[in-house]
Amino acid sequence: MESVDVVTHRNLTTTHPVYEILAPHFLYLLAINTKAREYLINKNGIVDKTRTIGREGTFEIIRRQLLKWRMDEDGTLPRDLEIRGVEGEGTLPGYYYRDDALLVYGAIQKYVHTYIHVYYDDAGYFGKHHVRKDEQIQAWVAALIAKREPVGGGCEIQGIPLDENGSTISTCDQLVKILTSIIYMCSVSHAVTNFPQYEQYGFQPAYPAGMRGTPPQVTNTVVTEIDIIKAIPPKITCLLEMVEMKFLSTQNTSRLGYFTTRDSIPLKADDALKQLRKDLRKAAEIIMERNSTRTHPYPWASPDNIPNSISI
Repeated sequence: MESVDVVTHRNLTTTHPVYEILAPHFLYLLAINTKAREYLINKNGIVDKTRTIGREGTFEIIRRQLLKWRMDEDGTLPRDLEIRGVEGEGTLPGYYYRDDALLVYGAIQKYVHTYIHVYYDDAGYFGKHHVRKDEQIQAWVAALIAKREPVGGGCEIQGIPLDENGSTISTCDQLVKILTSIIYMCSVSHAVTNFPQYEQYGFQPAYPAGMRGTPPQVTNTVVTEIDIIKAIPPKITCLLEMVEMKFLSTQNTSRLGYFTTRDSIPLKADDALKQLRKDLRKAAEIIMERNSTRTHPYPWASPDNIPNSISI
């Protein structure tokens, strides 16, 4: 998403409708990633000190996944669930991420659809613009699919809904799909991955990221308490990881849907934002009700716990 942030600033003016709908979801993203490169994933940094695979192993996982990641699959929640065979409440009961996140995804998609149609119409009626004739949008899309290069490169994102020529978009539906994916990735997808970290990793024996020795194999060999203790990192490493996870699990910015807009935003666009907030409040209430009957509540996909952006 950092690369998407960069090409958005390169290709869209600050008053462009696409820039305005995305801007709140890029808040502090470049800043937090810069700090991460300086202190978290730098050579001999925290990741090197606390992870078994270290910095280079982490980068290798990212490199492999980037080659496969597709916006129309991995970045589109309903399709992602379908591909993984876990769509539908009757499948894999207790999959709370799916059940709750779909509510928020639907609210985001509805908001983006309404907002874009304030400015654009495929037929160009009522003085609205054509997506295919918007030079800034076409330049932005070109940057999203352009190859990653050290200087002036693009995002090289696969699975963007393009025209048959493979380089442009021409409909509001295509634009809505792209924006919904980006906003979802910057808000919900990041939140449900990031904020449970302390709960998952805070107690080292349960989930040590820096295990020592050879991982246990599926054999008849008995693993003793001494074996487990030997595999757990030294105390100082455990404390460092606990501090790291506690810090990364701290929310410091406004929750999803709550941000300021410029005074001159069209009334219908402002109405779309107000409706988003209503839909998110309703989703939060439904999730709260669900959690009241769950043996282990799942608060992570509630709009009350999702910031607008990747800000930590």
